[in-house]
Amino acid sequence: MKDALKEDADWVDILEKYDAICLYKLIEKCVLRQTTNKYRYLMLQEEMRSMVTFKQEDGMSSNTFYEKFANQVAIFERVGGVFHTPELLAAETEELHAGRDYDTLTANEKFKVQAVVKEKYCACLFLDRSDNKEHQQLKDSVKNAFAKGDQ
Repeated sequence: MKDALKEDADWVDILEKYDAICLYKLIEKCVLRQTTNKYRYLMLQEEMRSMVTFKQEDGMSSNTFYEKFANQVAIFERVGGVFHTPELLAAETEELHAGRDYDTLTANEKFKVQAVVKEKYCACLFLDRSDNKEHQQLKDSVKNAFAKGDQ
């Protein structure tokens, strides 16, 4: 990253003035330049892989893990990633609007169904990738509730 910053014409000026705002803008410009030069499908795959392989490391607090996880989710969405599949949308539509198909919902109803799917998907991924010691009881409780048919 530093090499990319040094290549910019404004680098010397920013360095001499200790201008934090201009430095921030230059960093943002370099990051955007890196992502806009990538093939969109590859970018989406990289962000998806990064999100689903991200996990809570030893010593990482739950709050830190949550903040970093939320950041991964935001980046994934920024490159066009979504958290729903036709099957998940159909299942949640049946749960929220019994007897109706997803395609027959209003735009607002579809938005709410998609939000529920995203929330459940991210919650599942968060628990799955969290430190086993810290959240094992919750994981077991969720598994047992699902086995009993309580969703």
